[in-house]
Amino acid sequence: MGLQSAPRLKGWDNGSYKGPIIGTNIETGEEIMIRSLPDAVNHGFSSSGVGKVLMGRYKQHKGYTFQRHPNSSKPNDHIKR
Repeated sequence: MGLQSAPRLKGWDNGSYKGPIIGTNIETGEEIMIRSLPDAVNHGFSSSGVGKVLMGRYKQHKGYTFQRHPNSSKPNDHIKR
């Protein structure tokens, strides 16, 4: 019998979720909410570009700056089970 690996969890269930990301358009100031790096791709950004802005390696990506939501926490943390 071989070892079985646990199923990979996605999003906030995997323990590495750091909360939503706020993207701000440099020209207009418009803000968008991005729930995850894969969600960034759905908005037309590259996940690595957004990640590098978050880490401070880039100042902007495709005309947007990015930062973690200041009150970010895992969704439903307030719900007691």
